[in-house]
Amino acid sequence: MLHTDSQLLTAGVDEQPEVFSEVAVESATLLKNTYLQMTKKEQKAFRNHLKKEIKTLVKTKKKAGSVESIETSNAMDHDLKLAAIFGAIGLVGLILNSVSVAFGIIGGIALIVGVVFLVMWIIRQ
Repeated sequence: MLHTDSQLLTAGVDEQPEVFSEVAVESATLLKNTYLQMTKKEQKAFRNHLKKEIKTLVKTKKKAGSVESIETSNAMDHDLKLAAIFGAIGLVGLILNSVSVAFGIIGGIALIVGVVFLVMWIIRQ
């Protein structure tokens, strides 16, 4: 058998344990008893209603958090992506202008569209 000294067995906790008030415990007990007194159909209707409420709360939180998540993420904004794509196409088109005049026209138009998206992105910042 392993013998240990009882004074050596100590534990430390940085966080305080979560303590519920007596009112919260009593109300939870009351709700549990009320739920258990319901019929099976009432319990099923209650669960379905509860699920719907939880889903609506989650949807509202997702909608509220979507703007924050876009701002906090490191991903490029949609208008900035389009500005970069059209800008690159425009530059390649202008470079290929020596091959055909059509490439120059397409490149110029794409470059203008890229600048428009860039200005829209700058305005929103």
